[in-house]
Amino acid sequence: MLKRAMAMLAASGAIASPAWAQDAPIQPSGKWVVAFEDTMCVLSRDFGAGESALTWSLRPMPGDPRLEMTLARPAGGKQRYRWGAALVTLEPMSEGVLGDFDEGVVPKAALLVSRIHVDRAAMAPLGEAASLSIRLKSDRRIRIALPGIGNALKTLAQCEDDLMRRWGFDPEVQRTLTRPARRMSNLGNALTQRDYPLVTLQAGLQGTVRIRWTAGADGRARNCIVVVSSGVPVLDEVSCVLIVSRMHYRPALGRDGKPVDALDSNTFSWIVAE
Repeated sequence: MLKRAMAMLAASGAIASPAWAQDAPIQPSGKWVVAFEDTMCVLSRDFGAGESALTWSLRPMPGDPRLEMTLARPAGGKQRYRWGAALVTLEPMSEGVLGDFDEGVVPKAALLVSRIHVDRAAMAPLGEAASLSIRLKSDRRIRIALPGIGNALKTLAQCEDDLMRRWGFDPEVQRTLTRPARRMSNLGNALTQRDYPLVTLQAGLQGTVRIRWTAGADGRARNCIVVVSSGVPVLDEVSCVLIVSRMHYRPALGRDGKPVDALDSNTFSWIVAE
């Protein structure tokens, strides 16, 4: 399946592209920045300059098996919203990790923002990578150089630990679970497009919401919090209501073998089908 997807993503047009779409890794134009925010930790860096400038950021969420990264670059007159397959490659050690993305324009900033999601475990060697390559659908790949990424990731990990403590979780306990919380409910069935609130569907409102919640020691989900809003309050609220009512777990186990609370989180896109 990976080879098939890579072949599909390999096609690229002959139209001239800005510097960030060329084969040579684009070099940083700023320093690594770790933002210690109330709801998440963000590692970011600016690359390039002028029309070819872009900002790459990493937005891990404790408990989320997927890792979110974003690309923000000049919109260039584009007014689209799209989604599809993404291929992320850690160079020189990785053959590529398949993920998905969604993308839209922030009108006031005139920025095209792509959110890419990949398996977090597959990104474990990121600290040793010399560069990173991202390909969205059939677009030409975007390559960025990553000098100093190892030390930046250590600071990001400290931020995540602080975040877990603020949420009432002991980072050491979460790292030393003898068994992680296992979803007994299919997340794809917990939130489906069939659950689209009619009022927002009729209005054509859509968006992507990022939420986190507690996978309780009793096997039930609770304490759902919106981390990144979809921009549509009704969609945010429905996402949490459905997670709490539908998700069940085989509880996580601590070092003593007893059930403990654990973190879980995910990103869900509400998309109006054309």
